[in-house]
Amino acid sequence: MRKTDPCCPREAAMEFLRVFEAPVVIRTVLALSFAMMLAIVLGLA
Repeated sequence: MRKTDPCCPREAAMEFLRVFEAPVVIRTVLALSFAMMLAIVLGLA
């Protein structure tokens, strides 16, 4: 069973997310950037 199976993109995505699961800093930065983008979009609307 290969790790990167083209017929199962969901498993590849889970494997990709598992890499970012350890550091909480990355999740915090992603959440902050998403909040900033939301604020900018709401400000322009």
